[in-house]
Amino acid sequence: MLKSLLIKNYALIDEITIDFAEKLSIITGETGAGKSILLGAVQLLLGGRADRNLLSDPTAKCLVEASFTEYPKTITEILNTHDLDDYGDSLIIRREITPSGKSRAFVNDTPVTLAIVKTLASELIDLNRQHDLLDVQKVQFHYGLVDSIALKPSQYDEYYALFKERQAAINKVETLRTELATLTQERNYIQFQLNEVEELNLQVGEYTEIESNIEKLEQSQEITSLLSETQDVMINREDSLSDTIRTLRNRWEAIGNIDQVFNAIAERIAGLGEEIIDISSEISGMDDLSTTEMSLDELHIRRDSIASLLLKHGINTEEELTALKDGWYEALSKTDNLQYEIDKLDRSIQTLTDKVKKAADGISKKRIGHFGQLEKAVNERLVNLSMDHADIKVKHAYSDEPHKLGIDDLEIVFSSNKGSEYRSIKDIASGGEMSRLMLCMKAAGADSIHLPTLIFDEIDAGVSGNVAHKMGTMLKSIADNHQVIVITHSPQVAAKADLHLEVYKDSSGDKAISNLKALNKDEQVIAIAKMLSGETPTESAIKNAKELVKTK
Repeated sequence: MLKSLLIKNYALIDEITIDFAEKLSIITGETGAGKSILLGAVQLLLGGRADRNLLSDPTAKCLVEASFTEYPKTITEILNTHDLDDYGDSLIIRREITPSGKSRAFVNDTPVTLAIVKTLASELIDLNRQHDLLDVQKVQFHYGLVDSIALKPSQYDEYYALFKERQAAINKVETLRTELATLTQERNYIQFQLNEVEELNLQVGEYTEIESNIEKLEQSQEITSLLSETQDVMINREDSLSDTIRTLRNRWEAIGNIDQVFNAIAERIAGLGEEIIDISSEISGMDDLSTTEMSLDELHIRRDSIASLLLKHGINTEEELTALKDGWYEALSKTDNLQYEIDKLDRSIQTLTDKVKKAADGISKKRIGHFGQLEKAVNERLVNLSMDHADIKVKHAYSDEPHKLGIDDLEIVFSSNKGSEYRSIKDIASGGEMSRLMLCMKAAGADSIHLPTLIFDEIDAGVSGNVAHKMGTMLKSIADNHQVIVITHSPQVAAKADLHLEVYKDSSGDKAISNLKALNKDEQVIAIAKMLSGETPTESAIKNAKELVKTK
């Protein structure tokens, strides 16, 4: 429910605060007084375009702020989705326009995007202007109207849960099929690369070993010469290191009785001799320098093959190539796994499809059984509003595939004249007809469907007398269960108000400004009398106005 509306520095409005009734608030005023300005401010809250030219004072910011109470559960869900504070019993939406033209939006004093404001406001306010009656044209509204009479909310909720589960499974299986198709296209290339690597049969550490063997074989003559020379120096020559060390050890041992330190030196020299013998023994076993039976040419070919493969795949080691190969194995096996998942999901989708169709059939039967009731409820109201030959009916067909609203393709179609064909409302109804049709449809479903705060702008245009009275009665009926705000020029409609607000233009200052006041019962009678007879109401007009107010 819209509790109050604060408007500052907007067009002809300096600053006003409007407190609305819980049920039916009526706004009246002379042409040009500023009623359309109020609607413009509301449209800002609905996400309308911000324009700095709307600023009454171009040096100050414009502000439109709405305070709501008793809002529906959907609002809480939206707030939670966007991590916004939910105070449970109040909600404040604010739009600001700075002198530079920049627009800002806030929800409970938290800055938000305009998209969030639009989402929230659309759940809170339904603005119905004579030439902007979109709801009545929307097929989704037609479903809601039918279902408000035909279904329990839980019945549709159960269907929609099944539908969403089925749709999620369909989306997933389509994603898997796309992935499988891509993998299948790549499979041959992956297999080719895998075969190439496997044929090479590269072992971890092999490339380093080949490099070492190549270097040994390429330097074999120099290495052999060095081995021979080292053997000669250490052991083979008459003045070899081995003989020299042995002589030194004997001489130090000979004086070992003089001091124990000499024996220690002799032992250390003896250790050198043993080390030389070990080195010589190791060198003597180095006749075959290579660890492979491959020739030098074969080693070069093998090394180049490995290097070429590593370079091809942009890697440097055998370990990386092994990891790459494992990834190919996984990709190849994934096609089999994907096909298994797809087959499993296909079976699940079939089961869900059967459940969805069964639930949709139940909903469809309920809907079809209540078409006549809805048509009668709307058409009787159309007659009350002097549309004697206007008629609606529910056009129905079965959908080939279940959709989010069921298995039905339905639309409320309209015939404005006796004998004329039924066509889509948007294609046939005039502005005045659309206004009255929309009112009749919403009145027919008002007791059953959730409606936000309904704002009607001159919905009574072009009607008067008894028809206007019936229209006012219909608005009053809707307001029994929903907050309704009506801008009207009709005294019969204005007389139904729980709260009568009058917009007036004040030209006493330097510039004209629009203002608004709540009327007491006596002031309401005078305002309605003026609507009946002019600025200076006659006694009969005042009497008539009293009767209208009395019979509201």
